[in-house]
Amino acid sequence: MSNQTMAYKVADIKTMREKVEEAGENVGFFSDPTDPDDWETALNAYAREGWTVVTSHVWNAENSNDIIIILGRPT
Repeated sequence: MSNQTMAYKVADIKTMREKVEEAGENVGFFSDPTDPDDWETALNAYAREGWTVVTSHVWNAENSNDIIIILGRPT
């Protein structure tokens, strides 16, 4: 195993919207957080900075569906 260290970042719907807006894209599409095309756009914005998806979690509560993405990149 490598001695390489990683930086990690937690992303949710809010941070994904911010990243897409920062990349100059339209963030209005995030009204449906289950649309895979929307997630592709957001994740590609992070990928341009070297981030990759490490893991993800969907938490289904009574009136809330929270999606959490853990991103990582070598430091």
